[in-house]
Amino acid sequence: DMLVIEYVYVAGGVYSPGDNVQESTDSSDSFEVPGGVAVFGGFAGDGASDPDLRDWKNYRTVLVGRGVNNYVVEIEGNGALIDGFTVNNGKIRGISGSSYDFEVYNCVISENGQYGVYCKDGDLNVSWSIIENNGYDGIFSDSTNKDLLIENCKISNNTKNGINCSGSTATVLNSEIHHNGGSSTSYYGFKLWEPYSGVEIRNCTIVNNTNEGINLDKLEGGVNIVNVKNSIVWDNNSGGDQFDIDGTLSVNYSCVNGYGNSSDPNLPDSYNNIGADPNFAYSDASLGNFHLAYGSLCKDAGSNSYVVTGDEDIDLQDRIFDNGTVDMGADEVTCSTISSPLDKNGDGILNYFEFAAFGNNWNLDTTDPNWAASDAWCDLDEDDDVDIDDLALWADDWLWTACWMEGNGSVYDQWLNAATQQSAMSGGESMMMSMEIEAEPVESVVDVDEVMEFMELITSEMLEQKTIKKKDLIDFISAMEDYLYDNKY
Repeated sequence: DMLVIEYVYVAGGVYSPGDNVQESTDSSDSFEVPGGVAVFGGFAGDGASDPDLRDWKNYRTVLVGRGVNNYVVEIEGNGALIDGFTVNNGKIRGISGSSYDFEVYNCVISENGQYGVYCKDGDLNVSWSIIENNGYDGIFSDSTNKDLLIENCKISNNTKNGINCSGSTATVLNSEIHHNGGSSTSYYGFKLWEPYSGVEIRNCTIVNNTNEGINLDKLEGGVNIVNVKNSIVWDNNSGGDQFDIDGTLSVNYSCVNGYGNSSDPNLPDSYNNIGADPNFAYSDASLGNFHLAYGSLCKDAGSNSYVVTGDEDIDLQDRIFDNGTVDMGADEVTCSTISSPLDKNGDGILNYFEFAAFGNNWNLDTTDPNWAASDAWCDLDEDDDVDIDDLALWADDWLWTACWMEGNGSVYDQWLNAATQQSAMSGGESMMMSMEIEAEPVESVVDVDEVMEFMELITSEMLEQKTIKKKDLIDFISAMEDYLYDNKY
């Protein structure tokens, strides 16, 4: 009897389609996934003490087109699933399917020449994934009388539309859509063309797209309603119009510029919409962190009637917190220590990213021509220089962690937890795929060797100082080294 494979587990590593996994040269080569097959990445693989261990951080599985292969992954039948991969650098598309229904979970799909995920004439489900920096649309669906479901995704910095939906019936839930559209006047956060039936956008944060956050270009027959519920649509089109509408769009319990009570936008209108600034915890939108501040008027301002049992926000937290009222947007506020003014990259933790900034201005004062104004914040004692006294102040907050991170780790680790639960298999046949390929390291924002050299310099200076708390700083340096080692930087 022929063995039918239902599950494929792929070990961590970097894989390119074709005969030569390191240097594919045929543009038509792609990883083909048959119908009914679920492919999971992030496993330890052969040679490990536990080959079945799934750990995305340490066993990152990357499918790369190297700018040569037209499609990195091509779907070849209904019911295919891609789960737990980084898919990038396809010449045209990251993941492509035509006339087939397929699903994408827990993936990072980035830097493909045209489309991140492309679906023609099929149902498409994209969940718990990051879709960013693709040359055309992040997600493209052209499938009349088919369903497009997007849940708990971050879709950003795609050159054309974040989502481009033509004909499909779209449902977008608990997702962030921001900074899409490039420099053009023709692309949007979410572009809709002739949706077949009612579209639902619920508990989404759609912000800072080049043009309108939602563009409804044409309705099929002019009768199908696009429903926006419990969402934030803000600061799109350079702070201007949030919607570009040709048809019927229903907005309820949402925060939208220009909405709200006519006498006071902080108060709800007859449809329970407000026009107040959503007050994100991180004011710098370029950081891409759109958690709400604890005092945001969007907190507890949605409608529980729209929430479905089991819904989770962008951080894997329950959509309705402590039997209260759901918030507007993709984030549910469950705590108060949401941000720190020292968290300069907006990742919710004070670690070596911020530490590295001290090296740029170390032992310099504001009159020095080498002074880096962007790192002037390191002068924490405000005496116009950066020295060991400033570092001692900062060390008190070393590894401060935002409350929305606690218990979840990084966003990538959070989604690993979800994937681990989803991939508990029973029945069917499976296979482990592993190749002896040297994995490419994750690109760091800073040079770790320089960080280590800087720490050695600080240690030597501490030995010469008599007035600072040397023990505290020495403990900090030791903790820093342990952190870099444990996280394999």
